Amino acid sequence: MSDSPASNEIPAVPLVSVICRTMGRSELVTALKSVAAQTYRPIEILLVDARGGDSPLLDPGNYDVPIDIVSTGLPLNRSAAANAGMSAASGQYLMFLDEDDWISPDHISSLVDFLASHREVQAAYCQTRLTTPDGKLTTEKFAQSFDPILLMRDNYIPIHAMLFERRLYEAGCKFDQQFDIYEDWDFWLQLLRQTNFGYLEHCSAFYRAGGESDTALSDERQRYNQEHKSGITRSMLYEKWMPVWSGKDLNSLLGLMDQTESIRKLDATIDDLHSQLSNMNDSLNATTDEKLRLEHTLQDTSQRLQQKENHLDHARKHAEQLQHEISRIFQSKSWRFTAPFRKIHQRVVGIQPDDSQSSNSQ
Repeated sequence: MSDSPASNEIPAVPLVSVICRTMGRSELVTALKSVAAQTYRPIEILLVDARGGDSPLLDPGNYDVPIDIVSTGLPLNRSAAANAGMSAASGQYLMFLDEDDWISPDHISSLVDFLASHREVQAAYCQTRLTTPDGKLTTEKFAQSFDPILLMRDNYIPIHAMLFERRLYEAGCKFDQQFDIYEDWDFWLQLLRQTNFGYLEHCSAFYRAGGESDTALSDERQRYNQEHKSGITRSMLYEKWMPVWSGKDLNSLLGLMDQTESIRKLDATIDDLHSQLSNMNDSLNATTDEKLRLEHTLQDTSQRLQQKENHLDHARKHAEQLQHEISRIFQSKSWRFTAPFRKIHQRVVGIQPDDSQSSNSQ
């Protein structure tokens, strides 16, 4: 790894390091070609051999950008491979690109320009288009604007959507090797302790569905199932971060999950629609033309009512699942055992301990 600049100033034309963890999949060629097609220069690629095989991954001479193959000779999990790539990188800006995804030619230039003009943030991400496994575009996008509390609940940033300054890595932000899924979510939470994120309403990244990360779910409720890999890993992540988060953070998170007001409004809307239906039924003795018009309106209102009831049912179930997950974590042994450390942390950072939380965690 080359030495970082003597100061925190970013050079006028900074080097960008693109870290690509690979198991040697055929889609790797598309990913690397998308990097070579970038309008921005200078760029380097750190190709991390995660499979630990003896056979060569590719011919580096086929790409119009320097490629450094990083290999320990042993298989690496996703977190270890990411750390190996960052350790070998020389750029002032870093980003990741999984081998089954790709980026448009202006992706890096757009993010570099944004960070150069917004010095108050050290990381920025853009919108990402979801594609089918064979690379066909869909209408679905990851387009969530920056919300630090929402990021505590779920990861909404695909890993290749983000460009961040090297100084965040030098400050100690590294991938936690206990995570082989959601490792990027944990890494974003680490970056969040150092800086807010910039958000570009510009779509220049493409995410192929059905990748290797095992985070795609056929049923979102699996996120809370403690017999499912997703639910188990989410619990591990929360057990790591809840002792770090302040009472203010946790209160904001609980507020985000509390959908009581939303459900109340939906209930009121449904009551209003029921009232409209009742009034329409009373009016169906009007003339034939009027009756047809009212029947059409009645059908339309019935459909809206069904949609609202479905939305209400989904919201209730989601709120119950989230409240159950938080309650399970508050009751866990790790939460109770780390209570003294949270008190110490709160005193160190100058936060007045919350007596109600302290008593509940004993």
